[in-house]
Amino acid sequence: MSVTTSTPVAPAPHGRGRGFRALWAAQVLSVLGDSFSQLAVPLLVLDATGSIATAGLLTGASGVAAVVAGLFAGVVVDRFDRRALLVGADVARMLLLAAAPLVWWLAPTPPIWPLFVLLPLAAAIGMVFQVAAVTVVRGLVDGPELTRANGRLYAGTALAAVAGPALAGAVSGWWGPAGALAVDAASFGVS
Repeated sequence: MSVTTSTPVAPAPHGRGRGFRALWAAQVLSVLGDSFSQLAVPLLVLDATGSIATAGLLTGASGVAAVVAGLFAGVVVDRFDRRALLVGADVARMLLLAAAPLVWWLAPTPPIWPLFVLLPLAAAIGMVFQVAAVTVVRGLVDGPELTRANGRLYAGTALAAVAGPALAGAVSGWWGPAGALAVDAASFGVS
């Protein structure tokens, strides 16, 4: 007579697994959308001004805004509900990034200065989103699953970072750089 033993696998608590899947999808869409902006913004500026220096300056301004926001993001994340921050950050980025193509499509000669306001703000808010997303994982999965969940999260975002520029290039080719920014804004709406 042999006795077979098996280790029972407990199902994930109802809602906790779903919460992680929602976060995973939001993170992947966020990184995918960021890839669209990273390609479309310099193309948009080059198309309007022909100036590589202006495109670089705008990229630099967005990077500085993200770094400065990163200095304070932890304090903000600790003081507010993380889920509300994640949703609010995506809504804010959607609105900011949707304004850029609207200005571009509606103005007879699109001005560059709105990009110097909209895109650094979106980058700063994106940094708050990233900090909140990293810290919220612990509340969505049990301790033993934390490493696995983080692995899945980073694998998904890495895949999006690789596929995003190719998709962004295709969309920019079809609909122009403003269209790629519109797709980025839509990705934050879906997220």
